Amino acid sequence: VDDLRNKRVYTLTDAGRAALEKWMATPTDQPVLKHPVMMRVWLGHLADPERLRELLAEHQASVATLRDDAETAALAADEAYTYPALVNRWAARYYQAELDLAQALLDDLADLDSGALANDSSSDQT
Repeated sequence: VDDLRNKRVYTLTDAGRAALEKWMATPTDQPVLKHPVMMRVWLGHLADPERLRELLAEHQASVATLRDDAETAALAADEAYTYPALVNRWAARYYQAELDLAQALLDDLADLDSGALANDSSSDQT
């Protein structure tokens, strides 16, 4: 089966290119953190601590898949798609950072359970 048969191909018009160039020259907005897992942790005092750990483990598994997919896409990109490949490399690093942050949060939850977090004045404040 021809893969292109089921796909719509778009062409960038001169007017569309001009609009994109204008948009590219405008300042960007700051990213907005809208994170359903972190919202649940933020409300953790209303939740079962074990469920929070399960949510974080599920999140890690999902993010690991996203990271792996981004790495695969970056490696598979041909020369014509250099910039999309760079974005995929960035995405892989972003997802790895998300994994690291989720693990740090799991560690913080373990410290909270043991009482160590309340006594630790050297914890990250970022």
